[in-house]
Amino acid sequence: TPTVTPSPIARLGGDVWKDLNGNRIYDGAPTDGGMGMVTVNVRTGACPGGAIVGTAETIAWGRYVVENLPPGTYCVQPVSPAVGIDFMPPSRTVTLSGGDFKDNVNFMVVIGISP
Repeated sequence: TPTVTPSPIARLGGDVWKDLNGNRIYDGAPTDGGMGMVTVNVRTGACPGGAIVGTAETIAWGRYVVENLPPGTYCVQPVSPAVGIDFMPPSRTVTLSGGDFKDNVNFMVVIGISP
């Protein structure tokens, strides 16, 4: 009987950071910094995506990781915690192979400045 080996799971992560001076470049603290308590949803398929299959909340310095994803294509979308907070880009399409850890799915937050 043939043995079926399941595909290794994958994960993705990144940073959500505040562009406090509006120059659209990460300048580091204290000029720019991470944004905690932002929900990041992972949806099936390319953006705009389908069903939510994973979610994470950023920690105090803006880091998030979503684990246990099967290989495939996903739409990663941060959720604005308040009016006037926009993300650039608003979403990203990511393709994962088995065992991948895509660690650069980052989003810039622009507060009070039109993107």
